[in-house]
Amino acid sequence: MRLGVVILAAGLSRRMGTPKMLLPWGKTTVLGQVTETLFYAAQTTEAPEMLVVSGGWQDQVEAETARLAGSFPVRAVFNAG
Repeated sequence: MRLGVVILAAGLSRRMGTPKMLLPWGKTTVLGQVTETLFYAAQTTEAPEMLVVSGGWQDQVEAETARLAGSFPVRAVFNAG
């Protein structure tokens, strides 16, 4: 069975003023921890395909996704809407 995972990181973070998914969490970020947790939780015979949906803070979210892509099968997609 092949799984796909969608991680939503497209918010504008208006009230907080900074993207929640990019906040530090241990030795990584919230996005890093979510990615790692879902990778190991969803793993079957193959690694799951993981998509991080960016929107607000696109450049920063996609930069963090690119960093995570060195360790996990994750890539960013942009939601312009």
